[in-house]
Amino acid sequence: MGESKMRMISRLTLLCGLAVSPFTCLAEGPEIRYVVTPMLENIAEAATTRVTIKLSGFGGNETIKLQMPVWSPGDYRVQSHNKYVQSVRAKDDTEVKRVDDTTWQVQANQDGMQEITYNLPNTPPGFFSDNVTVKNKYAFYNGPATYMYVVGHKQDPAEISFVLPTGWKKAFMPLEPKPDSPNTFLAPDYDTLADSPAVVGNYETREFTVLDKLHT
Repeated sequence: MGESKMRMISRLTLLCGLAVSPFTCLAEGPEIRYVVTPMLENIAEAATTRVTIKLSGFGGNETIKLQMPVWSPGDYRVQSHNKYVQSVRAKDDTEVKRVDDTTWQVQANQDGMQEITYNLPNTPPGFFSDNVTVKNKYAFYNGPATYMYVVGHKQDPAEISFVLPTGWKKAFMPLEPKPDSPNTFLAPDYDTLADSPAVVGNYETREFTVLDKLHT
């Protein structure tokens, strides 16, 4: 187990107190799940990415606000990721209101659930990293350029899954993988999720062990 993974588990353990497992707290309070689907370029359409945020555990008919970051930590400049967000929709045609340049608002249903979907084109890179890039054989995602966050819930755990195009092999992130759930990862909070780039695609990998630690 890598050092970064150990730090993450230690942090979760502190957040959860004396929970039997450091991930027990993921089931408490509101649940925030991201599903990311890269869609390849075709004759009719450019490459895009569909992001779905599945929310549950909120108050019945509660107002939920989501924001898109305007900058990425480490890039040292405003990039206004919000301006690339397209086609924001809620499940069952619930109205999604754009409150300002970076914020969208929607009501949870009576059961405290909601599902929001939006699209992202390939976006310009920052100084030090790509942001949203989908090619024929791989995709790269910089967190702040990809994931909206739920206002008031950045500190809550999140789960993220990738739906791979046909022929693509695997998703990689520096997050704890969810047991028995391929291409699904667990983050203790939004900031950790946003600071964990994702590489998805059809590529070959090599594994080797150094000091009893597996490297890929």
